Amino acid sequence: MDLPDQPLPDVPASSVGARRPWRKITLALVMIAIGGIYGVRQVVGFLVIHRAETVTVGNFNEIDHALLKFEGTYGNFPNEETIAKVRQDSQSPLDMGTENSNDYFRQLIALDMVTEREFRLPAKGITEPDGNVAVGEALKKGECRYAYCAGWGNVSDNRGRRPLMFGPIIPGTRRFDREAINGKIVVLFADGHIERLRMEKDGSVKFHGKDLLDPSNLAWGGTLPFIAWPE
Repeated sequence: MDLPDQPLPDVPASSVGARRPWRKITLALVMIAIGGIYGVRQVVGFLVIHRAETVTVGNFNEIDHALLKFEGTYGNFPNEETIAKVRQDSQSPLDMGTENSNDYFRQLIALDMVTEREFRLPAKGITEPDGNVAVGEALKKGECRYAYCAGWGNVSDNRGRRPLMFGPIIPGTRRFDREAINGKIVVLFADGHIERLRMEKDGSVKFHGKDLLDPSNLAWGGTLPFIAWPE
């Protein structure tokens, strides 16, 4: 025998409406969570970039101390003429050529004035020095990101505030690395002053109102020295 269709129980309208606020609350919580994740990523990204900048400035300070010590001993910053003296004093077999900034900085490493650690740059996608200072390993290709001005004389040359080293540079090029420190470069001047400069949209860096690498820039005092670029 077929049973008659049973009527659906009455559902109070109030209970249906009561479920809607919970949907809104759930949606709001999801949006907050998504926003929180995005915010955390932004904060982490900022901290990473800030750390790269802070570490670079600290390393430049350490390298500056080493350069002053080197100059006090050899009468000049590392250059072509100091290579033979450094080899004799250090008895180091490290390559101390003149082709790139890695070569010149190895003079400091040979004398134990710095390690590879002072050349590290903790930024995304950058190869950091591995601490191996054996022959063929010390500041090998890609482990140095800084250009070095090898043409300056000693402190008594009235150099004033002349750039001595700067970067980060994309290894094997003469281009500043925009991504490493959020569009900034760090410059160590011969008098020990350290300055952070922001890159322009075209990739250049302005100083004294002109391209930093323009020979007529006041930073160079009318003479652009030999600039050794990183390997």
